[in-house]
Amino acid sequence: AWIAIVCLLFLMPVSPKGIPGAADFDWNVVNYAPLTVGGALLLFGGWYLLSARRWFTGPVREVGTEQEPAIGERELETDAP
Repeated sequence: AWIAIVCLLFLMPVSPKGIPGAADFDWNVVNYAPLTVGGALLLFGGWYLLSARRWFTGPVREVGTEQEPAIGERELETDAP
């Protein structure tokens, strides 16, 4: 929750003059973070929706069961000089 609150605070305008549509709006005090975050979400979200969701299956499991990591750790311990 704290991370979400801080992220929202950092995306807010730093001055009332930086709010588009304000009477004394000035491009010099606009916070461009929402534009870049929105652009990145649009770019990467669009890429995922148009391409990656068809072929990306997620991370590949290297181990099949819960006991196998312990077996591999024991083998490493016995192979140590």
